[in-house]
Amino acid sequence: MLLCTAEQMRAMDHYTIHEVGLPGRALMELAGRGVAAAVRQGLDNVAGSRVLVIAGPGNNGGDGMVAARHLSDKGAEVTVALMTDPEKLKGDALANYESLRLFPVRVRPVRNQEQLEDAIAGEWDAVVDGLLGTGLSKPVQGLYAKAVDLANRIDAFKVAVDMPTGVDSDHGRIMGTAFFADTSVTFGMAKPGHFVYPGREYCGFVQVIDISIPQSAVEVAGTAGFTPETWTVAPFFGPRPASAFKNTFGHLLIIGGSPGKAGSIVLAGQSALRTGAGLVTLATAKQAQARLEGRVPDLMVEGLYEFKDGNMQFDKAMLDRLVQGKDAIAIGPGLGVSDGAAELLEAVADYGLPMVVDADALNTAAVHRELLGMFHNAVLTPHPGEAARLLKTEGAQVQADRVAAMKRLQELTGAVVVLKGAGTLTMGPSGDLVVNTSGGPGMAVAGTGDCLTGMTGALLTQGMTLFDAAWVGVFMHGLAGELAQQSLGQYGMTATDLSAQIPAAIREISQVADND
Repeated sequence: MLLCTAEQMRAMDHYTIHEVGLPGRALMELAGRGVAAAVRQGLDNVAGSRVLVIAGPGNNGGDGMVAARHLSDKGAEVTVALMTDPEKLKGDALANYESLRLFPVRVRPVRNQEQLEDAIAGEWDAVVDGLLGTGLSKPVQGLYAKAVDLANRIDAFKVAVDMPTGVDSDHGRIMGTAFFADTSVTFGMAKPGHFVYPGREYCGFVQVIDISIPQSAVEVAGTAGFTPETWTVAPFFGPRPASAFKNTFGHLLIIGGSPGKAGSIVLAGQSALRTGAGLVTLATAKQAQARLEGRVPDLMVEGLYEFKDGNMQFDKAMLDRLVQGKDAIAIGPGLGVSDGAAELLEAVADYGLPMVVDADALNTAAVHRELLGMFHNAVLTPHPGEAARLLKTEGAQVQADRVAAMKRLQELTGAVVVLKGAGTLTMGPSGDLVVNTSGGPGMAVAGTGDCLTGMTGALLTQGMTLFDAAWVGVFMHGLAGELAQQSLGQYGMTATDLSAQIPAAIREISQVADND
């Protein structure tokens, strides 16, 4: 699903109205009718139902008033709480307000809290939020905030017009307070805020309504990114050539592991093989090598470094040998943070191979910040805590505005950045944002990030670009997590369970490719 910013949507509207010649009121009519249809879908019988429309002073309120008219025409008892003086309405919103006079819709102008409480009082079957939508530029305050808070307390089916009031459409931030919708009806194209947390929690089911925005308008305005779906990933997983052998699909070197943390690179290695890498070599601490040798017969294991007095010392000649013939490198899981780890990370970056940088490699770079300029040929995969350390901030601030944190990380490093978490984000130098929608809460367990590291590295060995390997890997990772969760439930599934489902996830994707 394509995504656009509020500014891009305004440009599309402008092009459609002024270049194509489709009147703005026609667009508003289609939008409001779509909102009314969503309300009807959410109620067993709209006839006789009591519907409250909270309408703001702009086009969002105009959409809500169109919905009020259509719902009234189907027999609903509709009240519009108009959060402005009717005399202040303009343009298409004013025209649709005046049309309401011909329908049995009760309009209650709201100028103060007493009028607001009086207008909202009672029992409602549905509430339509047509207050602010995508035009939000500052926190919701005053009477508007009170309207949102009162609406959230109503036990009814709730529909947001375009974007729930209080959710930043471009970033998914919560601007003071926000309307909790069961369904968000958006127009022309979805917005990043519909899918980026924390805003995602407020949007409910996202329904995109066609309001006759032409493709030429999209081409002029541009898009902000997309949410991947199985069919968008399928082209990467067609049939393999019958003449293939293991070297056809590349050799991944995974560097990491230390005493007590060696399992992390085993998870990464197993996941890389299950994602289709032809060969995988683990380069780990000499203290851990013997314990890993033969544990997974499919993986080759080498002792690259050792720890003395808490510091890592690595064998540069062995590293040179290990890098020979490799197609990509993944570094970080279980590596530890030390001056020696910084020297190793710098040496690895110097080879110029495509890299996945995760876990302690990121924490090392957060301490040795001169390394941040060496990741132009890398995919970075921080979780919010690691991102916060790289940005010298707090994890809560990263989570409050994940899109802004992602942009800062990308600008800081020049890398393709994957910000993990619910609704994992991917961004490359082009600025395109990919908001992942696969996965589930069962994946919130230690080791799943190590699986993603191996999966992404495996895709790089098979010739994908950094950006494609990043977002495709994230989608597949989430899909494998979904399959594990379906089998085992949200409680108790492990990263090993997720890794075991990678082939099934690829098979599901490949079946879509075969059917196209």
